[in-house]
Amino acid sequence: MKTFVRVIVITLMLAACSARAELIIYGGTSKLTRIGENRTEQQSFKLFVVVDYDTANLIELFYANVNGRKFYSSETFTNQHFVEVIGANGRTNTAIARPRSDCAINEGVTSESFFAQGAATTFSINTNTTVSFPKMLTSAGQGYYPDDARIDIVSRTLSFDKVNTFTSNGAGEDLDEAAARLISALEKLGYTRAP
Repeated sequence: MKTFVRVIVITLMLAACSARAELIIYGGTSKLTRIGENRTEQQSFKLFVVVDYDTANLIELFYANVNGRKFYSSETFTNQHFVEVIGANGRTNTAIARPRSDCAINEGVTSESFFAQGAATTFSINTNTTVSFPKMLTSAGQGYYPDDARIDIVSRTLSFDKVNTFTSNGAGEDLDEAAARLISALEKLGYTRAP
């Protein structure tokens, strides 16, 4: 009997370790205003953001037509975490927060920046899975780059992409596989990786 129980426990542990993450995919737009070098440039991008609901890791995939050429780029963000705050009328807002750096902690910084935030709601991300998370995410930020003597101002607006989310979760894709599928679809439309 002990052997049977051990086999079941080991099987359950292996199943838990090999379980695929639940993904939430968003589509949307981003706008960049770049100020410097005696000019101001504005560029709009389309993007996908793939969020691993279990780890808070995400991949951001930008794509745009720049001067008649179709480009895409991607960036992976790890060590993110979800935070919830309660606002007016008991409304829960969820943010995908970025951890403080060791340098910021050592300097006494107590705030965190965030990737994006939105009002939480309950919705399905797979045939048998519902989550409480934002269906719409927004963010805005700015930065000064002294080496380039420029200022960048960026905003994002993202909406839940049910079709791509259900496709990824139905196929058991992980974060990288979902991003690879989206990149493949963009490449079929003539997009190439940005230099």
